[in-house]
Amino acid sequence: MPTSDPDAPTQRILAITEMIAERGPITLVELSAALPFSRAAIWRAVDTLRLQGWVRMRAGDNAFELRRELADRLARGHHSSPEVEAIAPIRDRIMEFGPVHVELGGLTDTGVFRVLESTRKSYYAGQLSVPSLVDDDLAIAAQLTIPPPSLVLHLRAFMVSARDDERRVITSGEHGRLIAKLRDIGHIWQEDHSGISLALPEFRGFALRAELWRVGKGDIARFRMLVEAFLAEQRGLFPATPLPSGDYVANPKVPSSVRKA
Repeated sequence: MPTSDPDAPTQRILAITEMIAERGPITLVELSAALPFSRAAIWRAVDTLRLQGWVRMRAGDNAFELRRELADRLARGHHSSPEVEAIAPIRDRIMEFGPVHVELGGLTDTGVFRVLESTRKSYYAGQLSVPSLVDDDLAIAAQLTIPPPSLVLHLRAFMVSARDDERRVITSGEHGRLIAKLRDIGHIWQEDHSGISLALPEFRGFALRAELWRVGKGDIARFRMLVEAFLAEQRGLFPATPLPSGDYVANPKVPSSVRKA
């Protein structure tokens, strides 16, 4: 419940709406006992909600409840992914590493990987593009925490609409060997160490990518030091997923579809 300014009319309306949603049907007397507002202030707020069509008064005991129309409208609205919300603190921590762009992606359906959030505002204009499971470091990092049987299902679904070269990488076993090699590493550095894609052991099928947007020797050295400290901390938090000190470096000049595992 908001507590920054409980006397503000907007805060009162939000607090009363939440209380009706959590405990409704609830009477005016019960609202007054549960909330730090006067009965007159609560009545004014509830009356506003009734006029808006969000709340109705039940016959007999005059208890208040949310209207079905409001519940349906909220259910149809856009909701943030619970995984994105849970990963947000990790993303915020990485953003403290310096002037970096951070992208969060995940397997949102069988064989479909999407970037779910990005610090690049320009990204959202092209959100319809779907990264390749075999040719995008962020998508590859997200696959490192998927159990092999489930990963097979994702790759089979992906191959239905994949390019010929993408299908060859999968059917030849090259992609599987790459994933097997990277599982114990858990991250993919860019060639100059100005960016990294990180698997998230506690969130299967999700990954974060961080890239410096101002690249200099000092910036890269500091960024790499902070990332390595973060990785060491993650190893301590999630020892079940081994992350040895070795690095896999992606060469941007060589498409991942032709990398040798």
